[in-house]
Amino acid sequence: MMTFLLQFEKLAVSFVDFMQTEVAYSALIFMVIFTVTRFTRRFSPALNFALWVLVFLRLVLPTDISQPFSARQIVDNGRFSKWMFVDALMPLSDSEKAADTSVHEAPAAGLSTEGNGSDPILSFVNAVKWQTLLFVLWLIGVCALSFFYIRQLRTFRNLIRGAIPVADANLAAYCDDWRQRLHIKRKVQLLSSGEFLSPFTIGLFRPIIFIPQKLFERAGAKTVQAIIAHEMVHIKRLDDLWLRVQNVVQILYFFNPVVWIAASELNQERERLCDERVLAEGAISRKTYGESMLQILKFNLFGFDGITLLPGFGNEKKRFKNRLTSILKNQKKVRTSMISIALVFLSSATFLLPMAKYETPAERPVTVTNHLMSLAPDELSSALNFRDPLHGEGLITARFGKLKTPYSEAARFHKAVDIKAQMGTPVYAAEAGEVIAANTEYTLNKGWGRKIEIKHRNGYITRYAHLKHVNVQVGQEVKADEQIGTVGTTGQSTGPHLHFEILQNGENLNPELYVGFKQKLSKKANEQYVINKRIKVQFQKPVQGKLTSAFGAGKDPFAKKQRKHRGIDIAQKDGTPVLTAAPGTVSKLVLNYEKGEGAGMVVEITHDDGFVSRYTHLGEILVQVDQDVKAGAQIATVGNTGRSTGPHVHFELELNGAFVDPLILINRKSVVPKRAQ
Repeated sequence: MMTFLLQFEKLAVSFVDFMQTEVAYSALIFMVIFTVTRFTRRFSPALNFALWVLVFLRLVLPTDISQPFSARQIVDNGRFSKWMFVDALMPLSDSEKAADTSVHEAPAAGLSTEGNGSDPILSFVNAVKWQTLLFVLWLIGVCALSFFYIRQLRTFRNLIRGAIPVADANLAAYCDDWRQRLHIKRKVQLLSSGEFLSPFTIGLFRPIIFIPQKLFERAGAKTVQAIIAHEMVHIKRLDDLWLRVQNVVQILYFFNPVVWIAASELNQERERLCDERVLAEGAISRKTYGESMLQILKFNLFGFDGITLLPGFGNEKKRFKNRLTSILKNQKKVRTSMISIALVFLSSATFLLPMAKYETPAERPVTVTNHLMSLAPDELSSALNFRDPLHGEGLITARFGKLKTPYSEAARFHKAVDIKAQMGTPVYAAEAGEVIAANTEYTLNKGWGRKIEIKHRNGYITRYAHLKHVNVQVGQEVKADEQIGTVGTTGQSTGPHLHFEILQNGENLNPELYVGFKQKLSKKANEQYVINKRIKVQFQKPVQGKLTSAFGAGKDPFAKKQRKHRGIDIAQKDGTPVLTAAPGTVSKLVLNYEKGEGAGMVVEITHDDGFVSRYTHLGEILVQVDQDVKAGAQIATVGNTGRSTGPHVHFELELNGAFVDPLILINRKSVVPKRAQ
């Protein structure tokens, strides 16, 4: 349940960030289109329609689209970004999301609880983010509007089922004549009933024109013919399909007034386009056509409001005045070629829609230590990346440090992490290596019981004790995450658990520093002081921002699979300074990269006591190889280079050839603080 809630919250935050960006972008596009169409509304309905489509296109396109010549680039390169709110709106793109400057715990590390026995779900509710509340409200709104929309569609479908074919042979012939004029291959059916509705068209493959019985009773033949001609144009233009798409966008963005205004404008221009096409055929005079519209208004044949569900002659009652003005006064209307409109549309789309900041590879001094176009993270370092041997299962009951054991009244130094789990839970190799011990014989209530030891590179050994089953043999080569045994309670043990140690050159190390466990802590383990010996270098965050991915197991946003994240990701605005985490010497730079591939631009710094820090996906690098840097000195800027979902810094630390959790070292004082349950 908690996993679901955490994933839901993560989805909510991403969703709100995306919607904020789209709302800001659509508002900027809307202001431009609204201003332009005030001057072109009497010139060409087709041009106005095409321009208003841009607003809807902006809402369905990805937020990170960019290109070198666009309105966004002009704003960035000029003084326009300083005008009023434009500078505040522009950074809201996916590639430039402003990060929360407060420090967050890793989403997968668990939720803190106050007091003993607190309900984690209640804690989640108390700590729920405002983005989650907005997301829930959005879901409720979408569901409500979808229900209304589907109910309205069913109403019209039922109306069609109850309607009868129009028996007038002259009207059928007239309908067929317009079908041939407009080169419509689909068969069109005329239906009618006594329902009090406006005429409309429904159906894509088998279109139907519905005409209220009241029109036959009160209106003349010319009015009905004008309506049929108008609806045939709707069928020709496939307006029933495009309205469905428009309605879906309106429902998804129901909270955005820009969408409703743009939809109203599109509906008006759509009707004007149909009016213009009917009159262009010359079969109906402007006077007769205008009088037909007045008949609809006179009979008050408007049966629905809200979202425009269906194309129809009588829709948009409030817009009739503009349509009548266009019909009766524009006798010598200037005709605009479709080629000209297409060129205006494409140029406007190219210029206005790409609203993310365009990144150009900057010229760099030739101090590159690796000339590969793109380096994958694994190519940057061959350091060991220890995994959780239980893959997140169980409860941590004892940590690395002093604690009282059931077998001794005095506190003893515990050299491992003990994870309580169900009997038979699979145990996996924390890293690739060679099995150097696979003990199956043991003495009851003494020692480690059944035990496995694996030798790794760089002098590291991992030890797995109190096992039920041992599935490997001495000398066997094992891969990382390969199952080697199962949890048991052999040897001196109080219950089923895994005793897990990491050693280097015979010295025990804190496994939490190397693995990034996601299991909760027992009350006793949470109160235990954990000591990190041998560590003297003090580290700081390279940039303040939102922690979007923690050290340890997590889901790869590209492969959608679980993987061990060997560092932390901190989101911040593009161009934010990146600072050195500790004093050291620049040992490697990667300046060339391929967009969408690898770690992007990289700085690597060597520190004292066997530490190496690495900063990837950078935007600009300000140091050179062999340059000495102090703690807190700027070395680069935040970027979005390489395989990245947005501007952030991936920060990782190595200690003597193995990756370690940067947050433990950043937060470290004399002892490691208590970790959240």
